Parts: sequence; C-alpha cells; structure tokens
Amino acid sequence: MKKPMLWVAAAAICVLILVYWFFFSQPDSFLEKDQTVESINKSSPRAYAREIQDVVAIDNKHMLVPYISKQKNYGLSYWEWEFHQWKLKGVENSLRPNIWMTDVNDPSSYRIVWNIAPEQKLHSLDFYLLMKRGYSSSADRATYQPKIQMNKTVALTQKSYGAVPLPKEWIDFLTSMQKQNPDQLNSILYQDIQLGYIPDRELNEENIHPEQFFGSFTNLQMFPLMELRKEDL
Repeated sequence: MKKPMLWVAAAAICVLILVYWFFFSQPDSFLEKDQTVESINKSSPRAYAREIQDVVAIDNKHMLVPYISKQKNYGLSYWEWEFHQWKLKGVENSLRPNIWMTDVNDPSSYRIVWNIAPEQKLHSLDFYLLMKRGYSSSADRATYQPKIQMNKTVALTQKSYGAVPLPKEWIDFLTSMQKQNPDQLNSILYQDIQLGYIPDRELNEENIHPEQFFGSFTNLQMFPLMELRKEDL
C-alpha cells in the first residue's frame, strides 16, 4: 500500500509544480523586436508594423508596445503574460487615446494610452471625467447629485506614445461609485460617467484613409475616450 500512496503523492506534487509554473511563475523577458513585429502582422495583417518604438511596462504581466507601420501610421499593441507566454491581446491604430483596463474592477489598474503621430503637432491632451448633476426621489428620500468635473493635462513634448494611470482623485471617485454599486463599474462608466479628452488643436484626418483606422482585440477590456468640446464642460 505504501508504494501506490507514494506514487499518488509524487503525482500530486508534480501537478502542483506544473500549475504554479503555468499560472503563477514570473514572466520571462519580453520578445525581441523582430518577433514582436512578426506577431503583430500575423495577428493583424492590416497593421503593417515595421518599427517597434518601445516596450512600456504597465505592470509585470501587461506590456504596451507602440509601433510605426510601413505607411508611417502610429499604432499600439497590447500584450499579457498568460499561460507562461507573452500573448498579443490587441492591436489598434485609431489616432485617439483610450483607456486600457487590465482589471475592469480595479480603477487603479486603468491606463490612459495613446500613440499620436508627431505630424499632428499636438503639444498636450486634456483628459476629463464628467458627471452631470442629477436629482432623484422616492417615497421617503430625495437625492441630489452635483456636477462632477475633474481633469488631467498630459504634455506630448518628447514621445508620440504614452501610458499614464488615472489621477488619484479619479480612482477614489470611481472606487466610491463601485462601492455603491458592486460589480457594476463597467456599466456605470458607460451610462453615468463621461470620460473624454480635448486636444490642444484639432486632429487632422484628411490625409489618412479610413481603412487605416482599425482595432483588433481578444479578451481585452478597453474604454473608448470621447473627443470633447469646450461647450461640453
């Protein structure tokens, strides 16, 4: 009886080691640039990636990789360490900033990301979190919601790309909303809160063919930022 029990124990230990190695081991170093270009073009043939600009660590299991295409368009690729390998989760060339939510239930994990061609000659982007004033009442209670407006300005002086966390006051506000409505943060973002940006000059899309704008995502949580006008504030 002892020998079969030893085999079972050994097998269980092997399984635990494999599970740890497969799901919980620390990520390897990121891919070489030529491998990254090949993976992007294989996953999204319309990307026509040519040059990797950088590898930006969001955290130890998420990487943002900006690239330039053969047509000199500026794009972003999104990577995640999953099942013991770096997996490409999304590729886009939208010209506009978005929010990457690596954990949709944790606002501190959100990153505002962008890669905007220098030819656009933008110097800064103003990002806004807006919530309209509101009023609701029931038989025994009336609730007034004041207008919320928060902003963050990001300078675009050195690089075409970037990834910045939400300001602390944004995170605190979203966390408080989440506590009031557990497991509904995603719907709150789309229904009650407006997240957007105002560039310091109008984006020029005249010389960009519509087919050059694209996005291809796999199990990736993205929140599209709206381009706002001063009148929206």
